[in-house]
Amino acid sequence: MKYRRCMAMLGVMLGLPFMAVDAIEASPERLESDLREAFGTHGSLSIGELSSPRLSLGQRAVAEALVFDSGEGERVSIDRYTVRGDYDAPDAVTIEGLRVEDDLTGLTVVDIASLTFESPSHAVFPLHDTSSTSSWQAEGLTLDSLALDLTSEIAKSGIGDTPMAGSRGRLKVARIEGSDLAENRVGSLVFHDLAGEGQALGELGSGYFRLASLSITDAHDLDDEATARVGELLMKSLQVEADRLVGRLDSLRLDGNMEDGEGGLWLDALYLDLNRMIEMAPPAERAQLRMVSNVLTGSSGELALDAAFTGRWQPEGGAYRLVTESLIDITDAVRLGFDMDLPVEIPSGVEPSTYLAGLDDVETLTLLGGDVVLRLEELGLFRRIAPVGAAMAGVTEQHYIEQARTQARGFGMMLGREVQTVLLALVDMLAGQVSEMTVSASLPAESDLGTYRDDPLALPQRLQLQVETR
Repeated sequence: MKYRRCMAMLGVMLGLPFMAVDAIEASPERLESDLREAFGTHGSLSIGELSSPRLSLGQRAVAEALVFDSGEGERVSIDRYTVRGDYDAPDAVTIEGLRVEDDLTGLTVVDIASLTFESPSHAVFPLHDTSSTSSWQAEGLTLDSLALDLTSEIAKSGIGDTPMAGSRGRLKVARIEGSDLAENRVGSLVFHDLAGEGQALGELGSGYFRLASLSITDAHDLDDEATARVGELLMKSLQVEADRLVGRLDSLRLDGNMEDGEGGLWLDALYLDLNRMIEMAPPAERAQLRMVSNVLTGSSGELALDAAFTGRWQPEGGAYRLVTESLIDITDAVRLGFDMDLPVEIPSGVEPSTYLAGLDDVETLTLLGGDVVLRLEELGLFRRIAPVGAAMAGVTEQHYIEQARTQARGFGMMLGREVQTVLLALVDMLAGQVSEMTVSASLPAESDLGTYRDDPLALPQRLQLQVETR
């Protein structure tokens, strides 16, 4: 596969196992020997100069002007490779001026100005099979100026089967800082000033994005996709301008550490420029999209949203109680809250934090009863629906509301008094007579949320519903 061996080497430099070396005296000759062993078995390696300068910071072994040619159109060049300190336990390994190029097209697929590992467990990185290398670790990582072609093998391996698969373009990162790194864990990893532009960027189409920072904390079990976990992920100041999305996000924070009994997801100040998005939409779709935009934003064409989804668990008798709180706030439109307080059954002998962190679908939990509360607050959305609906139906606004009320009563006759109360409250929101509605439901024991989704018509008979309006 194109670039496969070169990309494997670069992947190793960015976090795969380091190569073990024999415990012999540190020297530039040893560095040369290990570099040739790492690179030379799959192509030719030339080294311009070897030296061992003694500076105030201590002994160094330096190799300069390295060029690896695979003989198949792949070329890796390194301006300078420096091992500082004890060769068997280096203070640091620094790689400067790393470039991976396609000789046939002249395209530079990877370009790194400088990459430094602080206190790595080994000194030389392998190009060939890494399955036999020993486990590795490093106290720190600093990378300056990364440019990556999205069609390269290393980019494809990172993107995987995500919607970005098949993207074309460039990704740049000004700086990466890490600490407590090992084969299957990351203590912390921070990306500064990310920027990408290109075509076929998943559902976004073509365009660009800018991200001020992305940090990952306490990622572990990375060698097993099924059990891999991230303690916290934090994105700050995201800006996107593409064919199908124009907007920005102040921050996104994910707390995935369930060992402390709580976690969540928070979106702060998500802004979408619907006017710009409508301009870029196909002409046949613009009228309908503009109508939806007017209802959501009151004709401003600017949608602003905040959201928070939190959860916590605690032991209670022989079971556990799972409490979640969700809130979505669309400025000048609607505020929606959804809370659950559920005693749940966890398989015997399983650590609750591990079980809940690995749970893909909360609907599969066995419930021992519990309460669910839905809160809806009108902030302008409902009073904009009635005029638009009336205009589309060719009737007066009052007639439109009365039609909706008649339909609500009809559905209520089929589904029960509680459902009718909910539907009539929604109609009263259209008419401006109700601004808030709260629906509370008590769940029976020995059930799961999936059963309610599969048979919604049975909800009134299975749940104890209470509706409050004001």
